[in-house]
Amino acid sequence: MAPELLILRFRDTTVGIETIQAHQNIINSNGAVWWGWWKSEKEILNEKEINSLKNYSFDHVFLINRDINKLYKAKIKRIAYDDDQIGKSQQVPDYYRSKEKSIKTWFLINEIECMDEYERKYDELFARNGNPTYIFISSKKKKNTQSEADIKRRELKANNILVLSDLHFGENFSFCYEHDLYKIGQTKTSLSTTIMRDLEKLDLTDKISLLLITGDFTTKGNWKQDNKSLIISELHSLCNKLGISHEKIIALPGNHDMVRFDSSKNETVKEQSISNQMDKRFETDFRLFVEELTGRHWHENLSYNAYFKFLELDINLDLTILNSCGIVTSEWSEYGYVGQEGIDAINSLPKNIDEKTYRILALHHHLLPVNNVELLNEKGISLTIDSLKVIKNAISKGITLALHGHQHIFNMAKYTLYERSGNSGEKPLTIISNGSTSVDQSRRMDGERNSYTLLNFGANGLRVIVREFIHSDHNGVTIMDKIIN
Repeated sequence: MAPELLILRFRDTTVGIETIQAHQNIINSNGAVWWGWWKSEKEILNEKEINSLKNYSFDHVFLINRDINKLYKAKIKRIAYDDDQIGKSQQVPDYYRSKEKSIKTWFLINEIECMDEYERKYDELFARNGNPTYIFISSKKKKNTQSEADIKRRELKANNILVLSDLHFGENFSFCYEHDLYKIGQTKTSLSTTIMRDLEKLDLTDKISLLLITGDFTTKGNWKQDNKSLIISELHSLCNKLGISHEKIIALPGNHDMVRFDSSKNETVKEQSISNQMDKRFETDFRLFVEELTGRHWHENLSYNAYFKFLELDINLDLTILNSCGIVTSEWSEYGYVGQEGIDAINSLPKNIDEKTYRILALHHHLLPVNNVELLNEKGISLTIDSLKVIKNAISKGITLALHGHQHIFNMAKYTLYERSGNSGEKPLTIISNGSTSVDQSRRMDGERNSYTLLNFGANGLRVIVREFIHSDHNGVTIMDKIIN
């Protein structure tokens, strides 16, 4: 087997600390520095990769920072595995010293050189493979782009998608659970009963093909087994009533599903931010939940593209799912951040879009403000901080509709991007802020009711219908009915 060169991806993770400079300082004072491989929990090396690492014959690795397009050549003296003592060494930068339990592989580096040119071919490799923390480079050439012919589309018999958001099962759930429906004194109805009753009025009970949920399945990361089982049971019950398989649930995370700061721990936001970026274990509960709910493997990327075909219309749907619960170099704990993995997902959409293709995008955090005055908060802001980057890339790829949740407020706006030449060039992006489908009044603003969205795909456009529930009798009323061409 030909030797393979290792490239490790990194990013600056800590306020006021430049990763390369922090390691270079230790080289200057001690002659060498231990570089810890911050491999995420979902990344599991296969047998070939393990052998490549154990038999590594190069005298260097490359270090790549895709956030700032920098590539470094790092000369290595040796590689160490499962050595807890290294993590306590003075040859490890102090901002992640004593994190030895999170790091299994260490590289002793005695020289770091910034390359004159940033290798786009390496950047493209990371983008195509889901932005992992490592890639082994072999001499084999790989295809660079994905074409329409490469895509396997899942078939949809019905032309409607049901969109729910901010369910908040648990302490803030405003409906009763299915198993409590017939208890003595029960005055509430279940969520699935309410939705099905409303869909019946619209003659759509058997005309839904996908269930899209834009985050916050729970409140405050309550993934205890009893709550998780209730959520899965309720959503599977809804799917059964709709006549769709569980794999037709598209689930993406909200800030309550992946808690980035746990106040019960004796650590600051900054300290937890470092730990979370090392192994991304804060994602694990949600990942395992999605696998049990939908069958999508927990190792799979949380930002990805799903491809469908509406059989009746002979029309394609490209659905981009983004995880907006990433972490940036910040001492805030509440904000949206899509990051490079999400941008890669958008840009991996095929270049040549067919006229018979709809492209839509879904995430949890806001792309545009929805409050008249955004509240300043010491924990952060509700907006996706790289929203403009998301919007620009989405428009360039022909995405015409974006949906999100988060603040339990319905809003619908259109964003047109004008380039400096003065021409818009592409179609505008319609952005829908979904209200909450089932959170209780304590987490809704005055005047906001529980709501859901219907996407009806037709030959002449995409129809958006938003329905609110009147809780006195759980009847639905239409608050938006709009065609997006």
